[in-house]
Amino acid sequence: PIPCVPWQSQTSGQYQRRVHGDRYLTLLMKTKLLRIEEKQLVEAIQMSLEEYNENKPSDEKLDEQSFPVDINLAEAAIPSIPPEPPMSDKTTNLRIQLPDGKKLVRRFNLDSKAQLIYNWCANEIKSRDINLMTRFPKKVLGEEDFSKTLRELKFRNIQLFLTMKEK
Repeated sequence: PIPCVPWQSQTSGQYQRRVHGDRYLTLLMKTKLLRIEEKQLVEAIQMSLEEYNENKPSDEKLDEQSFPVDINLAEAAIPSIPPEPPMSDKTTNLRIQLPDGKKLVRRFNLDSKAQLIYNWCANEIKSRDINLMTRFPKKVLGEEDFSKTLRELKFRNIQLFLTMKEK
């Protein structure tokens, strides 16, 4: 028989697939498809610009330094994250479980806003279409929570779960 808890000889991904079935696999496929589509879009833009540049007279050709084509627009829209603070009594370690079972771990200041966690996760998975949630009590973090500090939310050494927003 298959154990009913993820820590008994099965990976978290196996547990997620067993518990959530097709919905979990659909979310995984959507995530992979979005990454593939983004890559294809960048390649198509590069090819289009190359063709455009080849068909123009030489005095009108695009200057490569003034117009870089390899900018990832999704990454540009996500704010940068400050460096991880040193360990102290004013910091906390947070663990984020991704839909595919992987885990992200990072240290944050307790006085940091929850928006920083969201931005960090968005940077890590290259998407802003995500939800963060706690398991006990089950709660999806919303806009009102992002303006609160980790201390106010009582996020001290906890695990959050990341899910992809359904469209």
